[in-house]
Amino acid sequence: SGNGFFMAKQKSQVGSNGKMLNTGNTTTYYTRAGDFSFDSDGYLVTPQGLAVQGWKVDQDRIDAADASGTVLSQVPVTGEIQDIRLTQFTSPAKATSNVTMITQLDSDTTSQNTRTSAAYPAGDYYYAMTEQWDGTASPAMASMAYGYQSTLKVYDENGSPHTLTVYYDKIDSTDGKDYWEYCVTCDPSEDGRDGITGTATAGLLMTGTMTFDSSGSLENMSAYTLKEGATGGAFDAANWSAADVENGYPVFTANFKSVTNASFTDSPNALNIAFNVGLGNKNGFVNGTTGNLLSAAAQNDPAELVHFDPATTTVNSSVTTSYATSSSTVFSSQNGYTSGLLTSVSVDSDGILTGTFSNGQTQQLWALALANFTNLQGLSRQGSNLYAATLDSGQGTTNRANTGSDDGISGNTLESSNVDLA
Repeated sequence: SGNGFFMAKQKSQVGSNGKMLNTGNTTTYYTRAGDFSFDSDGYLVTPQGLAVQGWKVDQDRIDAADASGTVLSQVPVTGEIQDIRLTQFTSPAKATSNVTMITQLDSDTTSQNTRTSAAYPAGDYYYAMTEQWDGTASPAMASMAYGYQSTLKVYDENGSPHTLTVYYDKIDSTDGKDYWEYCVTCDPSEDGRDGITGTATAGLLMTGTMTFDSSGSLENMSAYTLKEGATGGAFDAANWSAADVENGYPVFTANFKSVTNASFTDSPNALNIAFNVGLGNKNGFVNGTTGNLLSAAAQNDPAELVHFDPATTTVNSSVTTSYATSSSTVFSSQNGYTSGLLTSVSVDSDGILTGTFSNGQTQQLWALALANFTNLQGLSRQGSNLYAATLDSGQGTTNRANTGSDDGISGNTLESSNVDLA
């Protein structure tokens, strides 16, 4: 839609050494006619069978940006300009690595558990709900009292789905602040962590607290996971410590596939899942007195909770709240999925070829290469809407759509005649 030409060349051939090579005519042709299609070998070609040129999208950089929360100004590409060719017709399964659970927790609700220092002399005043979880019972939360729950489907590394359930219960109101307990759980029979399977701890992945100010805004949180080498059984605060933090969010490990050395967040093969409630701190948690849940002497002291440093804590635009309205799940998401087959390919204004797969995923595959010339009249007509560069036109400059002097691309569009019949 303006300046720029598509680029096309004779299709490259693969030599005996596996390298791409051209045979015969190596001329680069230029055209504004985008009537391209994929041939039986997966090449994007012109009606004459010439391979359209472009750059591969750098998926590694996209994944790294997603993991760090970085917003890219442009889809990154890698390597040299080459033949655009589809070689991957499946979207492999991706294990869930982050979960977002934004909830509204009713500030007018009361705790479903009787929490007094006399009732909890062992120092688990803030973890009455978590202590009642029993992975050997059916269901595991049969004897657990809670105020609200929310579920979300996640995926293991093989693409199999699993259900995470997050339970919430209000702890107390102190000095105008509301405190809530939460715990992240899965089906105990699907918990493959070494030493945990089949025990009362099975299915209990993370536990922690949320602190809300007087207006109902989330101002801090804690999160705990099992220590390396901990074994399951009756709830014991000594087995739990402040969760590790990745990209600002606390992480837990759900070893659904019972992989060796993958049962704790520090294990070499662990597939950790970040838990995002709208609050983050890349510096991690500030440990309490003992580094465990709470010391027995401080069981009723909120200041002793493991927490984020308020000075470096960030609050997202979507964040968990505690207002005087009914509890509800405002938003939930996760980034895992099962495998899928390529169903269609589209192009956007920036010339990015995107594949759509049967699992609902889309993947940016290629960026079309465009060329422009200072002296368009110097191009040599080759027929069939093709042009070639000459000494008069110069070799031209290559760029991407909507970059530099090159304009955008109109996908799935046929240009009508621009001849003035009058």
